[in-house]
Amino acid sequence: MVGLGLLRHVVLRKTFQHLFRVSNQFLAFINVPLFLSTFHHPDQREHVQPSLVLAMLALSTLLRSSDIGLGHKGRLKALELRDLAQSHFDMSLICGWVSPDLAQAALLLVMFEGSCHPAYSESRARSTLFLLDSLILGLGLLELDKGDYSVTTFSPNSVPSLSGSHLPIT
Repeated sequence: MVGLGLLRHVVLRKTFQHLFRVSNQFLAFINVPLFLSTFHHPDQREHVQPSLVLAMLALSTLLRSSDIGLGHKGRLKALELRDLAQSHFDMSLICGWVSPDLAQAALLLVMFEGSCHPAYSESRARSTLFLLDSLILGLGLLELDKGDYSVTTFSPNSVPSLSGSHLPIT
C-alpha cells in the first residue's frame, strides 16, 4: 500500500508539473529543475518557503478551475490555498525569513490576484504589487547585474535604442 506521505508528494509533483507546463512563459523566473530537485530531497525541502509551495498550488488550482475544469469549487479551493500562502508569507516576514523564494511567492500571489477569481478586488491586487515591489527592492534584486556591461540598460524618460556597435552588419 502506498503511504499517505508518498501519495501527497506525487499529487504535489503533478500539480507543479502542470503549473510549469501551462505557464512556462510567465514562470521563467523559477529554475524548475532546481526547484523540483530541492523539493524532492527531504533534507533540502525544509529550506523552501512554504508560501512559495502554497502560492504555486493556489495558482495551479485557479488555472484549472474554469467551468469545464474544477469549476466554482476549484476557484474556492484556490482562494483557500491563496489565503494560506499569504498567511505563511506574512509569518516568514515576521520571522525575518526573507529570501528570493519569498519574492517568487510574492510574484505568484501577484499573478493570482491579477486573475479572475471570486474574491478579486483592486485593493488586493494593489497590495500584493506593493509587497512584491518592496521585496524586490529590499533584496536588491534589481542590482544583481548592475556591474555586468553585457546587460542592456535604458535611460529614464527616453526611448530604448541600441548603439551602433550592437547593430547587425549587413
